[in-house]
Amino acid sequence: MAEVIDTYIMPVPELTEKESLRLVAVSAEDPAIAEFCPQDAERRFSSIGAVAKWAADESREILGMYTSEGLLTGIFWTRQLDIDGDFTLGLRLYEEARGKQTTDGQKQSVRFMRAGIGRFFESHPTQTRITLEVSSANTRAQSLYKALGFDVLNEDPGSDRLKMALSRTAYYDL
Repeated sequence: MAEVIDTYIMPVPELTEKESLRLVAVSAEDPAIAEFCPQDAERRFSSIGAVAKWAADESREILGMYTSEGLLTGIFWTRQLDIDGDFTLGLRLYEEARGKQTTDGQKQSVRFMRAGIGRFFESHPTQTRITLEVSSANTRAQSLYKALGFDVLNEDPGSDRLKMALSRTAYYDL
């Protein structure tokens, strides 16, 4: 049985300096992030200033997952990609939460994704889908996304990224 940790999920209207420092450190030091999302350490989360700029995007909504002691263990975000209204999501689950279960036996990753996606569809009632990109080598993440109802939109043999989408209908049918 997987280890259990008690967490709560809440909106993050503004990342604190401590949370920003943690995001920078995790992005630089976590082997999984280095392997599957190297752009995080190189650009998006390379410094407190870069994190602040990233978080200031008004089309971005951020959720944080915290331990009962208040330690940030992951972030989930959505952002509008283009004027056509397509939205994308991102997830960073920190090492101490990966492979762990909630007190009710659910995987932390599943609980966090469902909470974030549910919040997205509730706050965007006209959106019919949400998309994401994942490294084609990150089979663990792909399995999670498929279990949550995501479908692969493209499998470009020349690309190291897969684009996946979850429809509102598929989400609520789970």
